[in-house]
Amino acid sequence: MAVFLLLCVSVSCLVQADSGTVTAVYDGDTIQVRLVSGIKEKIRLIGVDAPETGSNDEEIRLKALYSKRFAFRFLYKKQVRIEYDWEKRDKYGRLLAYIRTEEGTFFNEYIIQKGFASAYTRFPYKPEYKRKFLSAEKEARTQRNGLWKHRPYALITKKEAAIHMGDLVSYEFLCTGIEDKGNLRLLTSENQEFAVPVYKKYLHLFPDLDSLKGKNLIISGLLEHYKGQPQIMLFSPSQLQIRGHNTYLPYFHPLSIQCPDFF
Repeated sequence: MAVFLLLCVSVSCLVQADSGTVTAVYDGDTIQVRLVSGIKEKIRLIGVDAPETGSNDEEIRLKALYSKRFAFRFLYKKQVRIEYDWEKRDKYGRLLAYIRTEEGTFFNEYIIQKGFASAYTRFPYKPEYKRKFLSAEKEARTQRNGLWKHRPYALITKKEAAIHMGDLVSYEFLCTGIEDKGNLRLLTSENQEFAVPVYKKYLHLFPDLDSLKGKNLIISGLLEHYKGQPQIMLFSPSQLQIRGHNTYLPYFHPLSIQCPDFF
């Protein structure tokens, strides 16, 4: 009997953890991981509540895209450790888990702390983690991190870009080039020191981008780096302003987009 109990405890411990590689990011609280077994699983992050990309509210959808992009830049193609709780799957068949990177970052807590998600407390999970998440949300609210910031976002310079990576900011640049690159259209500054990528499938949401060449633009959104240079992904005309104009570019089409899982 003692051996049987020990075996049960050992098996229970074994199924409480796993590892794998992040292969897709659906939104700020849902990812896909290829486990070491080779099986791909959709994972819902326990205790994390991110805005929904399918919301009917345009502002919420834009915030959802920022949240998704934040998770993507931090997790995509990364090796992660997976920790389960008392309930392993939800009613949709998704794994329920806590995610840690190889460097040890507790991502469930991190995305809340950075303000791109809120603490979700409507179902029971580890009390010590619930306390962590609520504390992280309080900190994010107090410091106005991430989505807790009010627009317009702070206008930064290129010299300040390095310390604002992963933040919502505004950036001004002279658009000197517009080019195609795979499935993207790029607005670039001189010497390509700054770029604004737009997915081609969403170009119908915008006015003729070619007309922006030679103009001073202010772009607002999530600041990232690509090959050592800063960039901000453009999802909505509301992110774009022409210097000297008091209003944003006209909004030609509702932001009814389903974002690809690969970004």
